[in-house]
Amino acid sequence: MIKNVAFLADKFRQAVMEGDYDLVRRALDSSKKFGVEDADDMGITLLMYSAQNGYDDIVELLVNNKANVNAQMKNGTTSLMLACEHAHICTVALMVELGANINLVQNTGETALMKAVRRGHKQIVRFLLENGANFSEQNSSGYTALSYAKMMRLTEIEDIIVDHINRLTAEFDKQVQVTLNNTAKITSALFPLQCFPLSDGEKFVVNFKHELQTNTPETVPCPILSKAKLVISAYKAQLLEM
Repeated sequence: MIKNVAFLADKFRQAVMEGDYDLVRRALDSSKKFGVEDADDMGITLLMYSAQNGYDDIVELLVNNKANVNAQMKNGTTSLMLACEHAHICTVALMVELGANINLVQNTGETALMKAVRRGHKQIVRFLLENGANFSEQNSSGYTALSYAKMMRLTEIEDIIVDHINRLTAEFDKQVQVTLNNTAKITSALFPLQCFPLSDGEKFVVNFKHELQTNTPETVPCPILSKAKLVISAYKAQLLEM
């Protein structure tokens, strides 16, 4: 009986790795239990194999059957990172829709965005940025996604990242001014900041590179948009007399 169960598990794993959607679907629809989150000695899961090979239908099937979309290998690699490395833009988009965390990092500090940049995948770089990828993240060597684009002379990707940062910075500064509504003025630049996920959507989070105590007289809480908050230090903003 134990040998039979092991045989079934091996066949299921083989079907996933070969992209046999019909066999995988029939197995998951059966009364038998299959370990959709089982991993090998390196922590590689079935979902990771599917993402790496661009098997979108199996990716969706596994996640819908409780496979962890954000599972990480022992070195921190995620399914999303593998899809980015192998230029599967549709798989990347699907995984983000299914809840993949864009900003998880490997043990070396490498992100999905960095991997897409280093592989020269322009579409994926643009997609990740538009969906909140942290362009300020540094790996253990101190490099950011933009650093890699410059170092590797990937001019088009460098332009994509720079344009994205400039556009978001301009919009952010604009919203700060709207929020202050002539009650305060900015005395020094708000950027550079550690921003994630500062994206084109309605919701983002801004973290200053220094700590602020939000309930002390030295700080001024300012709501920005409907779903975000910025706390401006007295060193950064000076209240204007009304």
